[in-house]
Amino acid sequence: MLVKRVSTDSVTIAQYWVAVLLAVYGAASTVASPLWGWYTDRLQSRRLPFLFGLVIITGATILIWLGHSIILQIVGRLLQGFAGAIVWVTGLHMVADTVDQSEVGQYIGYLSIALMVSTFIAPLLGGIVLAKAGYNAVFQMTLAIIGLDVILRLMVTDTKDALEWQLTTKTTTIQEQHRPHQTEAKSTVEIHPPPSPHDTNSTSLSTDSSQRKHLPPILTLLSSRRLIVALWSTLIVGGTLAGLQTVLPLQTQALFGWDSIGGGLIFLTLTVPAFFGPAIGWICDRYGSRWPVVTGLLGLCPFLTLLRLVNRDTLGQKVLLSALLTLVGCCFTLTMDPLMAEVSYIVEEQAATRGDGEGRSMVKAYAQAFGLWNMAFSLGDTLGPLVAGFVRDKAGWPTMSWVLGLLGGLTAMPAVLWCGGWISSANVVSIGGTRPRIEKELPASPASTV
Repeated sequence: MLVKRVSTDSVTIAQYWVAVLLAVYGAASTVASPLWGWYTDRLQSRRLPFLFGLVIITGATILIWLGHSIILQIVGRLLQGFAGAIVWVTGLHMVADTVDQSEVGQYIGYLSIALMVSTFIAPLLGGIVLAKAGYNAVFQMTLAIIGLDVILRLMVTDTKDALEWQLTTKTTTIQEQHRPHQTEAKSTVEIHPPPSPHDTNSTSLSTDSSQRKHLPPILTLLSSRRLIVALWSTLIVGGTLAGLQTVLPLQTQALFGWDSIGGGLIFLTLTVPAFFGPAIGWICDRYGSRWPVVTGLLGLCPFLTLLRLVNRDTLGQKVLLSALLTLVGCCFTLTMDPLMAEVSYIVEEQAATRGDGEGRSMVKAYAQAFGLWNMAFSLGDTLGPLVAGFVRDKAGWPTMSWVLGLLGGLTAMPAVLWCGGWISSANVVSIGGTRPRIEKELPASPASTV
């Protein structure tokens, strides 16, 4: 299709530009994610960034739809990458900002269902619509979905508005309960002794020390080995996912002669395990994310390596491919959901273990943390297809399969040490244990002093 749209006279050149456009999208999302995370942490509204991202996606989609030059295609993909960063960072921030901290992993599991389904179903659906209704129908369908998304975003209530309503309701209830006792309350006066010079000096020294040690939240996050390991694991998992998405249709076409529909249907085996995401998140909320992540990374090693056995056009080989891809999908679910939740857990830990001033700033750093996560995932989404495609072209499908498997196995080693906190630390979440609870900041209200 790119051959016709940009008047390219060579399929090889068109494939080159397809790879470039994929890389452009990933690069734009990689660069935009931490920047947008920093900006989002300074915004009170979550609905407006969502709508802003959808406006950019709409414009980029129309530009790609109507553009007849490669420059317009590149600009459209840049805008899509930027808008994708806005939507993902803001969405993850909204989950962490809205749900109870003991349920973050479970709700992120629902987001991972959307991630996996959209990643694999969208190309299949686009291919079917393209084959049955033509090029324009694909973009008309896309714009209709964006329009539905806009309606859903307009129905979202910002967290700050919900908290203000909750605070107003609670304050009114308290006033009604204490109104008969106001006279008695006024006659009660508590006398506190003045602070001693020793206490004053200690407080002053503590404040000065806290100010000297205060760092911007993003630097504090990046100083965490636990976060670095989570980001590296995300990069490897995202890269493996994107690499399979790129080379698997080519391999099934070359080996089984499948068209785009058949090549797309095989991705259902990777998608179905994603529906267990909320259950995996529930486990992480209660027992920590270490062992699900380690289990998934270790599982990727043999299951991806065994893909090398699929080398003949027989029914048994097709069944083997489907079974192995289902197991690989289970490993993706075991790693992707806990890694997203791990970012939220890290922010909680940083906020709980630091001073009042820096702790408050860390509570507000969810978007920056998720911006770093989306940056790592986008970087993997950019590098994965390049690495997998290069190894397959130069050394073949068997070598590519064990290279991807080896990356997963090696990544399990730092994950077992640092995911969920240092393995020998007393602060690691244990079975039946709980993480420190951070109270979300409520809007100030004069009535709250009643």
